[in-house]
Amino acid sequence: MASSSLALRPLFLLPLAALASLTLLGEAKAGICPLPACIQGEVLPPDGGSLPQNAPGVAYRLLQGPFVPRPVPDAGPDAEPVPPGRTGPRAVLLGPDGKELEANTDDDAIDERYKVLKPAGGLRPGSYRVRFDQNCATGTSPMPESEITVNVTGQAPPVTKTGDLTLLGQRIVMLDVPNPDDAGPCTVKQEVSAVKVRLTPSAELLPYVRVVGYKASLDGEDNVPLRYGNAGADGTFEAEVYALCPTQARQAKVEITARIVGASGAPPVASLDVTLLPCIAGDGGADGGRDAGSASTGSGGCACDTSSTGNSTGAGLSFGAAVLASAFAIRATTRRRKR
Repeated sequence: MASSSLALRPLFLLPLAALASLTLLGEAKAGICPLPACIQGEVLPPDGGSLPQNAPGVAYRLLQGPFVPRPVPDAGPDAEPVPPGRTGPRAVLLGPDGKELEANTDDDAIDERYKVLKPAGGLRPGSYRVRFDQNCATGTSPMPESEITVNVTGQAPPVTKTGDLTLLGQRIVMLDVPNPDDAGPCTVKQEVSAVKVRLTPSAELLPYVRVVGYKASLDGEDNVPLRYGNAGADGTFEAEVYALCPTQARQAKVEITARIVGASGAPPVASLDVTLLPCIAGDGGADGGRDAGSASTGSGGCACDTSSTGNSTGAGLSFGAAVLASAFAIRATTRRRKR
């Protein structure tokens, strides 16, 4: 009887294994990780920040989430149609008298969530109030609008240089990196050769740092994607980029690109040539830079990446692993019965 009981155990576990595998698969296919319930509206430059007079304009990242439009006063049967900006999240520039200024609104060339506002007569030195939809609705009533102050300085010279890069350190480390076989949110554990750098902005870029976004790459691969407003308070930017482990030390190029929100182009990239540490002990001295506890293998997984969609290969691998485990269980049971 004891042997019969043991033979039945794997069969008892099969439904659980199948359920677990299907659950994992369902999570990945549904997994296409949804956006957060609310992404607040944002203005660049932030409250009290500044931008030069010849900047493309004040940028508003659209609120994404529940929104209740404000009622528009009825101007009679001959009234013009309500502009789209009145029925969805928006931002407006206010004059010294508190009235809305006539302004042009353009989409950013890289991130269409950002709307760039510029008075019809152009920006003028001084302060502007910006009224905008910041918070998602929590009920059936419109949310109060937020207001901030932005400052416009004089004309700034053209930006012909992004800045200078300083090497902060290198290491061999296990990271969750995008799965090369998957276009979705899945990652795999991979040992990489990482390089950390700091960008010090040029004097020409400094006036724009409250409306700039940086991205970082290694040998043309974007490890740190563009995000507006990611500069430090002093305009500096730190990033860690990486490459899959080389077996021997090799040369590589770190590049940081700066984009001013609303601009049609970007200044020349800042670059730095580095020697990547190899991931095996040898002349490159990788052992000295290896993080404690790092290993050459590791399991992958799926992590939400709101910038990507698609079916998840990682979950498919989890499903396949569960099915394989079930197959071994069936095989073991069959062998016991033959005995």
